[in-house]
Amino acid sequence: MKMNPRLSCVAAGMVAALPSQGCVELKPLGNSAEQPPAGVLVQVDPPPDDPLELAPIVQFHLGSEDPASEVQEAVVARGELSSHDLEALAAGQPSPSLKRRLVDSVSWRGRDGELVIAPKTAFEAAEAVSVGVPSRGWSRAWTVADDALPRLTRVWPVAAEGAWAGHAVWCEAQPSTGWTPSTTTQMWLGPDLSPGRLGAGMMEGFGPGCVYWDPAGGPIPSMIVPPPRVELEDGRAARIEPEPISGLVTAAGEPVGECGAGRTPIGAGCAEVHDDRVVLFGQSTPALIAVEIGGKRICGIPTQDMPMVIRGLVPNQRNEGMVTFIDGAGRRYEGGFAVRTGAPEPHVVINEVMANPAGPEPDQEWVELYNDGASAVELGGWQLEDTGLGAELPPWELAPGGFALVVNDAYQEGGWGDRAPVPGTPLLRVPQLGKGGLSNTGEPLRLLRLDGFVASMVPAIPSPRQSESVARIAPDASDKPSSFQPGRDGGTPGAWNTTTP
Repeated sequence: MKMNPRLSCVAAGMVAALPSQGCVELKPLGNSAEQPPAGVLVQVDPPPDDPLELAPIVQFHLGSEDPASEVQEAVVARGELSSHDLEALAAGQPSPSLKRRLVDSVSWRGRDGELVIAPKTAFEAAEAVSVGVPSRGWSRAWTVADDALPRLTRVWPVAAEGAWAGHAVWCEAQPSTGWTPSTTTQMWLGPDLSPGRLGAGMMEGFGPGCVYWDPAGGPIPSMIVPPPRVELEDGRAARIEPEPISGLVTAAGEPVGECGAGRTPIGAGCAEVHDDRVVLFGQSTPALIAVEIGGKRICGIPTQDMPMVIRGLVPNQRNEGMVTFIDGAGRRYEGGFAVRTGAPEPHVVINEVMANPAGPEPDQEWVELYNDGASAVELGGWQLEDTGLGAELPPWELAPGGFALVVNDAYQEGGWGDRAPVPGTPLLRVPQLGKGGLSNTGEPLRLLRLDGFVASMVPAIPSPRQSESVARIAPDASDKPSSFQPGRDGGTPGAWNTTTP
């Protein structure tokens, strides 16, 4: 979980590379006659594998050969900085085109007195990036390297809330299921050089694929800039999107409100308890919630539209658990809870709808079903209905984790340029899907069990583009409109959804 160590280079025109390589000579990208070294030492964090290349997320540490003459200011720009560019910047008269090339950055004094400059954005592979000290007529350029490392994005505090209260989390994805070690590493973050601890997970012991940072006593800094590179709990290196977190929470409401009928309070959330799972919904005030129950661990920021789902519980059994949560004001709560799971029940969802195929309508329309449960489900006699007509499904036992397509009798697999289902996907043929077909302008679609219970539904969402489906972003996402996104290029019949925000 450590940042790459700072390295010292003692001659202008040198840059820290790998620790084993020490300092190596840099060859500027063109304009070398216009960019003579001017007593500036540059160090790149993280150190590059190739001294002519940069990572896409980076911070620059700038010092001077003369300890009595610190570097006072610097800029980061896309492309190379010529001597003319540097003169214009030093005179405070950059051209409009040069202004557009400048990269918004945060700067501060490092622990060794160097000037640290941290771009607020990630760079694209193969683009040229320069750092310059206009007052000294000095600049250096690199090419951004290709990069396959995972990117961690900020999940806490919630970006829409803006301010924070002393606990920051970055993840590959959330919610995150599983255990993490409770080890931490001391780390100072700019621009205030605030001391703190960097740990694996979303909080101690929870959230693989994430890291968190907490201040180590003292006042909470008004801004922090994340480290450009970290190590995850499994030893993988990862980069953190460089957006700073700023603004302190000045007030916050109570984290726990009332849960509606049929829901059980668990920490700052409200849970629906089923047979083999607990579905935890967030409340109006966001909270970072960690739950341990039945040997399972999950951590995330549940909402009404995107709840957290704890799976793998035993039906008809009392389960005791522990919950820890952090609210928007940084307050931390811990406690126990108990729930009783119900009798086994089916978990079949409408996963994707193709109402606007490339081929003729309604013949080439389809509705994809997915069994999100742990048991096989007999679909014979279930109803798929829109506002005008219900279609009774033929007999078919849908295996756990299995897909099926409900289609018209005239449907042709892969015909008319439509994407063919994954081989082996069962086709449940019905005389008619909807009243006159599925509407491209959007209409509600419901899946009813034999007892008339609505197992799943899709709200009225238009499909204006040909070959664009309406796809659920996750099988356990809610039935609200925000749980669906467009599925392009013919959708993914018989496979996991690929959506486009």
